[in-house]
Amino acid sequence: MNTLDFITSVANRAVKNPAEVLVQVAQCSMAVGSQEIYRSLEEKLPASIAVDYSGCDGACFAGPKIHSEKDVSEYLEGIRVTSTGDSNVRNYIDSQTRIVLEHAGNISASDIYGYIANKGFSALAKVLSQPPEQTVDMVEESGLRGRGGAYFPVSIKWRSAMSTASKERHIVINAEEGEPGVFKDRHVMESVPFRLIEGALIAAYATK
Repeated sequence: MNTLDFITSVANRAVKNPAEVLVQVAQCSMAVGSQEIYRSLEEKLPASIAVDYSGCDGACFAGPKIHSEKDVSEYLEGIRVTSTGDSNVRNYIDSQTRIVLEHAGNISASDIYGYIANKGFSALAKVLSQPPEQTVDMVEESGLRGRGGAYFPVSIKWRSAMSTASKERHIVINAEEGEPGVFKDRHVMESVPFRLIEGALIAAYATK
């Protein structure tokens, strides 16, 4: 069984339906009580109702937020539910084209099976089916650049690593790309951590 077949088989076995209750818990929403809400629901919800957490969808102004298929307001003791839907949030998100953060806030941040069920690791499977050099060529043709202020071309970095004489190489993830103190890459780690891991695996294979 090749890698793509294996990932496909895992995706087919994975639970395609998200948790019935999904609480957005991230650094920004913790300031307005999202972590306490998540813990409260974990303790009070019946075992028959699945609860999990996700990262932030970027609409921090509307937090804390809960995606729920059922009315769970009775379990939120001491918390005033102010909205059951916000068109401003929907308009804000729908106006964007998201790639890395495509599923941010809408899938569990800790469930690898849920990530695979949403086509996670399919890019890795494709890369493993071709020579490393071909992957670097694809990255170069795409024009992909780093997330830092310099927007340095990724292909140049990867070719430099490929040409290194050392037998041992290490992939280092810079989680503080961008302007000093902004720490914007936390959204990737909080919301879609498996996408970050997938990217690191692709980089490791392409530069081996």
